[in-house]
Amino acid sequence: MFESYLIDDMDTQELLKSLEALKNVDEKSYFAVKQYGGGPEESYALTNRNGIISVAKALLKLLDEHDKTGRTEMPFGIFDERGDTVIEYITFKEPPKVEIEKPSRLVWVGCTAVGIALVVVFIVGCISITSWLINLF
Repeated sequence: MFESYLIDDMDTQELLKSLEALKNVDEKSYFAVKQYGGGPEESYALTNRNGIISVAKALLKLLDEHDKTGRTEMPFGIFDERGDTVIEYITFKEPPKVEIEKPSRLVWVGCTAVGIALVVVFIVGCISITSWLINLF
């Protein structure tokens, strides 16, 4: 069935061969996008095992084409049950670089002040309870 080595070590052609080996030869591929509500956000995919594998193969082929040619936009037709195009093309885009800012000095001072205030309130509370208990007896 599926070889037990890391996918990272495989090239696209090896992945495509592995995916093809996962397909059930007696079954046709089926992948349909259905809409149950008023808008595209109310959609779902109806598929079988071979359909998922076929879409995965198509996406891998697109990725391979992108790696070879550098193209950032490629046709990729997915249709709904009426034959209307749901996904016409795929655009490759690098995720934005997110820089995590260090907390400012003001945040550090504020957190320290809150911590000190909590410790003081705790100590005052302990002293108050102790003096109340002493006065009780």
